[in-house]
Amino acid sequence: MSAPEEPRPIDYPLRDGGRITLESRGFRHPEAVRFAGDAFTPYDRITHVAVSSRSLRVGTERSVYVLNRHAFAREGDAEALVGQLARRVAELPDGMARIARMRGIDRTAAQARPQRVTWALLALCAAVQVLQLLSGDRLQEAGAFSATLVRGGELWRLVTANLLHAAPWLPVHFVLNGLALLTLGALLEWTIGSARTALVMGVSGIGAMGASLWVNYEEAVGASGVVMGVFGALVFLELRHGAELPAQWRLPRSIIWMGICLQLILEGLAWAFLPIIATGAHVGGFVSGFLTAAIVGRPGLRREALGTGLRAANALMAVALVASLASVAAAWREGPDWMRRAEILMREKHVPPLALNNAAWLLATAEDPDPEELDAALLLAERAVQESQRRDPSILDTLAEVHFQRGERSQAVEVIEEAIRIDPREAYYLGQRDRFLGRRAPEDRPGPPAPRRPGPGFNRERPGPLDPSMPEIGV
Repeated sequence: MSAPEEPRPIDYPLRDGGRITLESRGFRHPEAVRFAGDAFTPYDRITHVAVSSRSLRVGTERSVYVLNRHAFAREGDAEALVGQLARRVAELPDGMARIARMRGIDRTAAQARPQRVTWALLALCAAVQVLQLLSGDRLQEAGAFSATLVRGGELWRLVTANLLHAAPWLPVHFVLNGLALLTLGALLEWTIGSARTALVMGVSGIGAMGASLWVNYEEAVGASGVVMGVFGALVFLELRHGAELPAQWRLPRSIIWMGICLQLILEGLAWAFLPIIATGAHVGGFVSGFLTAAIVGRPGLRREALGTGLRAANALMAVALVASLASVAAAWREGPDWMRRAEILMREKHVPPLALNNAAWLLATAEDPDPEELDAALLLAERAVQESQRRDPSILDTLAEVHFQRGERSQAVEVIEEAIRIDPREAYYLGQRDRFLGRRAPEDRPGPPAPRRPGPGFNRERPGPLDPSMPEIGV
């Protein structure tokens, strides 16, 4: 008796010259990343096929592959390919059981609900963005993350910093985070539901700012810690439960690994050359989201009812959000208490020179500062100069300004001369010396200096004085 004849390969040509070929045991197709070449997927590894008006997605045990309809060279080949794949899977020894599982996954996909949590968070960030535009720097001053102020008791900053974004008048930071949140948040909310997504986002935001506290960031704002947490949750779900997910809810693993590698490279470059990117917050958010998904992911996939623990955790997150918003509103209304902050800064042991410097500058240059404020400014400025080893001209300039405001002109001239020796070509410091010597009016402070390239001992965190409200770090 002769062996059954194997079916002839079926080719589906693509517009770019490639092809999809159905063979006897599996099919060859382009990888998710086109430059990676072709992949071969056995039929017994296919877990789900999703078809839409724009694409078809083939989910497998190891990844998901996206095939755009317009990529096919012939009309109707996309539908023909889906039919042939279903036929080849059904012909497997356990083919009918596999088809039944696919239909179960289809039912899961049909249960997807609107992304209420994702849109709610995006709307809240947008509202805060508008308030930032209307209030100037005051709202950011009240709600931005600060390791020193969090340690001093202002715990609401662990929450509110996730809602603020840098440079609201040029909303690149907000737009990038918003688009990433909308894309990834929708996938996560479809996959595990709104309640569990809310927990992932809440834990990720606090985890991101908790990591910022651990690495001692003095100022950080932005929702990318939450975005990284959502991405971490999706990575866990793909690695652990990818075969159970609808193909349209999955991220190709080659894209995941490429994204992680690219993020690591960018974070390394940012750490070395652009220290306004909060690497610590990104890592903290990713790890928090990954671990939270490990706890709540499986019940979410099964659409299990919320347990008492999850309800309590979400209620606690809601209380924390409302209390934090109320606290930041009160701080916004009252304005910053720089004397209280000066006390916190002086009490803490490990405070970056930048934070000491900024507080000293704001106290000294406030309208009609009293002697007590100038005394506090002097203590802060002297400590900042000591911590920076007298190598940062902008910090030396702050100490000189404090002496000048206290009427100590000779000390002001002596200190600004130090700054000039470090950066002799900077016109700002020369103008400051003219003020202190009486060659310019006391109120005629020169414009801020141009940013300097980091050199030995130079404080890279702040390009120059006179703009202490600018956030150091965008998350």
